Amino acid sequence: MKSARVAITGIGIISSLGSKAKEIISSIQEDRVGFQVSEINSHVFVCPISWFDFKDYIPRYKYARYLPRSWKFSLCAAKKAIEQSNLSQADLGKTGLFVGSGPNVEGIYLDPSKKALGILEILPNTPSFCISHFLGVHGENLTISTACSSSLQAIGEGFLRIRSGQLKIALCGGGDSRLGRAGTLLYHRAGVLLTRQKNTCAKQVYAPFDIQNSGFVPGEGGAFLVLEEMEHAIKRKAEIFGEVLGYSSSLDGTNPTAPGRGSSYSSQCVKRSLEMSKLDSSEIDIIFSHGTGTVLNDEMEINLIKRIFPINKPYICALKSWIGHLAAGCGAVEMAVGIICMKNGLIPKIRNLKDPRDRELNFLISNTKAHLKNAVFQSFGFGGQNAAVVIRT
Repeated sequence: MKSARVAITGIGIISSLGSKAKEIISSIQEDRVGFQVSEINSHVFVCPISWFDFKDYIPRYKYARYLPRSWKFSLCAAKKAIEQSNLSQADLGKTGLFVGSGPNVEGIYLDPSKKALGILEILPNTPSFCISHFLGVHGENLTISTACSSSLQAIGEGFLRIRSGQLKIALCGGGDSRLGRAGTLLYHRAGVLLTRQKNTCAKQVYAPFDIQNSGFVPGEGGAFLVLEEMEHAIKRKAEIFGEVLGYSSSLDGTNPTAPGRGSSYSSQCVKRSLEMSKLDSSEIDIIFSHGTGTVLNDEMEINLIKRIFPINKPYICALKSWIGHLAAGCGAVEMAVGIICMKNGLIPKIRNLKDPRDRELNFLISNTKAHLKNAVFQSFGFGGQNAAVVIRT
């Protein structure tokens, strides 16, 4: 059976750079970011979406009281993606739903006696229920909770179902926010956050792949993509933003918080995604790296890129330097931002990068005007979770 081609026909995003393509491009051009000192812990930085109000997107919703901030991003982004795709209600009834969802870590402080259905604030599939209930999406579904690779895996799994002929349409993505008391405390104790030095400016310090950087800055947001069988999309005259070509995932299984030594399993993951895409590594124009800024992740990712791209030196972007680390939501949000940037011919620099950990790789140190075609998106999460998706715009 011939594999189906998979188009991207809707993008819904809520990020600290904005929620519309023009806003995001303008923010990048003007170097406008939301980094600030945490109000909860003055020793660390965060990147909140200060303007977000759930009621601006969904004025009234029966189960909103059971949605923590992180899952509200998912529901709103999913709504935006569906609106852009112009899918009919009949189509939505058969659309698959693949959601990357992290734990509601602020639930640690919840008093379950205060709400009749307080358990909904804990269950990781609550965003999936709310998206289905509110938007009428009723096809095959899967909730994925694989730490920082969750939402990229959600996109990949939806892609596989369409490619194999199991679905015509899939709504895929996720969202997250770890800026509350519990999230900040847990990350800080794990030793993975970029800590604040005296008189440092929040907007000028976070620099993935810089030898001086040794931690990440948590952010928040959400994004969903509508994936669709290419023939189905063309038949209904949908706008096509790109095509998903390949996907793979793998598991290091060596350390609960650190990437596997030697990057062998993460490399295997990226290689398989390229093999599925039928692209050679020399045909990749840009890598949207995981790029957390932690020493172990940056070194692993550098080794991986040098192993898979020994001759061709694609651009390397690290979008977390613009929006922070969105945990379970990072893969989907970075793919949404990345596609918007590629379609607009503006490739973002790695902010604040001055002294790269490797001088051989093609790290973007300034915004670049270029119309690029093929991209790899990479996500690597706690527990050794690896995911890679190849797209063409």
